[in-house]
Amino acid sequence: NNLNINKLKELGKNSLFLAKKREKSIPLKLKKSKELAELIGIILGDGEIRKDGSVRISFDPKKDKDFLYRKVFPLIKRNSKNKISFESEKRICFWNMAFVKYLKNDCNLNPGSKFENNWSIPKWCFQKKEYLTAVLRGLFDTDGYFAYHSRSVDLMFGRFSEKSTNLLP
Repeated sequence: NNLNINKLKELGKNSLFLAKKREKSIPLKLKKSKELAELIGIILGDGEIRKDGSVRISFDPKKDKDFLYRKVFPLIKRNSKNKISFESEKRICFWNMAFVKYLKNDCNLNPGSKFENNWSIPKWCFQKKEYLTAVLRGLFDTDGYFAYHSRSVDLMFGRFSEKSTNLLP
């Protein structure tokens, strides 16, 4: 009884306009590079891709601020030319539907849960050693770590989160 039909119509028109705008955005034609591969590695490790065109990257505010300003911000700006905002004290965000479509179409990184979608390293990153090195660097910088095996200085191992089984050997 308290519904304002005119207000609902206006909201519907606005939502329809935004949906049509999203559908018309063309995926980016990004040149494969070490920087792009490293950014994708960072997204694989601590990122989230959403259907609304936003990409979020989580970080530890005590440990990762320097890495964020020194490495992550420049990579995002050079590859997507987007303004980056702090969504919270532990997460940054940028919006670019064309970049999200690029990640989906060219990198097979579907929006939504990276665990449910079981993201993996894009195939093009295996074309050159420098791409693979860069994507692994981004992944290790965010989600991986090295440790000594049984306190031995001779044996080290790397580890990632076990939730993305496509990233496990």
